[in-house]
Amino acid sequence: MAGARRVAELAIARMRVQKLPIAGQIVRLDVAVEALSAPDPLVREKAAKTIGRLGSLAAPAIDTIVLRLADEDHHVRGAAAA
Repeated sequence: MAGARRVAELAIARMRVQKLPIAGQIVRLDVAVEALSAPDPLVREKAAKTIGRLGSLAAPAIDTIVLRLADEDHHVRGAAAA
């Protein structure tokens, strides 16, 4: 799990802090990516769904989303795959 955390940290460091509009809300991509490493699977699932709704705007988060495809929680894996 330490490797996944490190990949997430690197992804956050590489990306600009982006405030992206989604359904009338502003989403900070760096915060959503960080939430993918949360201990709570519901938080990870919601983060993956949020990032997925951003479409191509979420390109800087691809490496981190791919890691969630191996998440221990099947809901998180499904959200990452969507």
